[in-house]
Amino acid sequence: MTTLQESILNQYRETFPNDKLKDYCAKTGIQITRIHRVLNGAEMKLSEFEAIEKAIQGDDPITEDFIKTAFKCIKKLNSKKISEYKNQMNHALKLATMTELQVQPQLFEMRLA
Repeated sequence: MTTLQESILNQYRETFPNDKLKDYCAKTGIQITRIHRVLNGAEMKLSEFEAIEKAIQGDDPITEDFIKTAFKCIKKLNSKKISEYKNQMNHALKLATMTELQVQPQLFEMRLA
């Protein structure tokens, strides 16, 4: 199983932790036997990857546009520019986490424990 495949399946599990095989099928349109094979290590097809990704994102056009733009950047930009953008995104995530901790100080206390 590829790292990208593991990543998207982990994202799905985090987003929908209680989903059964039938739920995967209902949300992605992928047949139950195929979902079973993919979850057990079979190589995922691009259409299956896209279906699972869409299920995770929902119908949010901003998220979809952001991901499309990110893929275009990966294809067109050099590794130095991609690294710069990745660092900016990681910085934004850190700021969001810090803001979240200021709003909910009990989260910080739980992380220290």
